[in-house]
Amino acid sequence: MISEFDVEELIRGIGDLDDEAEVDEYVYDQFGVEWDSFVRIIETLTPLIVMGQSPLTQKTYRGFGKDGMFFIKQEVDMEE
Repeated sequence: MISEFDVEELIRGIGDLDDEAEVDEYVYDQFGVEWDSFVRIIETLTPLIVMGQSPLTQKTYRGFGKDGMFFIKQEVDMEE
């Protein structure tokens, strides 16, 4: 289980928010969902975050997947 503190830190990083900012207001304004719903979404998606290399192309990807298969992916530029 992910702590709400960790989700709060995620939001502060996403929004470049300082420690005084109201993260629940930011989440609602940016994503149109209440804090508790956002936390549940993060808890659900986090176990699906994977990084892997295509055996065919040798390209590296990150995304959401399970059982060795991506549901959605984005190529990672390893030179960054």
